[in-house]
Amino acid sequence: MTKDCLITGCKDKAATYCYHCSQDLCTSHSTEHKEWIQRQLLPIINDANTMHDHFHHCDRDQTMATLQCLTDVREQLDQWRSDCYRHIDNVYDQAQRQLALILEKHNAELTKKTTHNVESLKTIRRELGELLSEGNIAYRQIDKLKKQINEIKRNEQERINDPDIRIITHKLDVEKHVDIIWNVKPVEEELPKQRTTKTASSCM
Repeated sequence: MTKDCLITGCKDKAATYCYHCSQDLCTSHSTEHKEWIQRQLLPIINDANTMHDHFHHCDRDQTMATLQCLTDVREQLDQWRSDCYRHIDNVYDQAQRQLALILEKHNAELTKKTTHNVESLKTIRRELGELLSEGNIAYRQIDKLKKQINEIKRNEQERINDPDIRIITHKLDVEKHVDIIWNVKPVEEELPKQRTTKTASSCM
């Protein structure tokens, strides 16, 4: 027996069954429903494009912020170098290499995070493009993509803290060293874990 369309006020006979809303629908209302589902893609596409642009600038901006945090400690190191210039060239070069390694490690963490997010976003955008071109979109696919987008957002908001770096210098002495003490800025409820690298220096 032919069923009626279950949309209130519609007197047409049902032509198809919608598994999304679990209703028998006529051809007109079935088409409207498919068009409505397809329109749900547009805000997700806009969101994905916005995040795509953001990721291409985020890594560079965070790297610049990290470089800025090194400025003060390098000025302190340069002042000590000028005071003891004849004796500290070798130690100065070694200290700069230590700072570069710290920065390289931090930037590698930022890049790894951003790369993961960008790759995930590429996959989502590819799926969005395929769904948009096919036109046959199920609501569960929309819901899945929304969850994936929100997961990327949460991951992006979990900021990797900049390294907290200090330079401790001593008056030039045959028995003294230059110490680089650094740690990652602590999150709440956690104490910083200090790391110390000693570079030996002898002075003539």
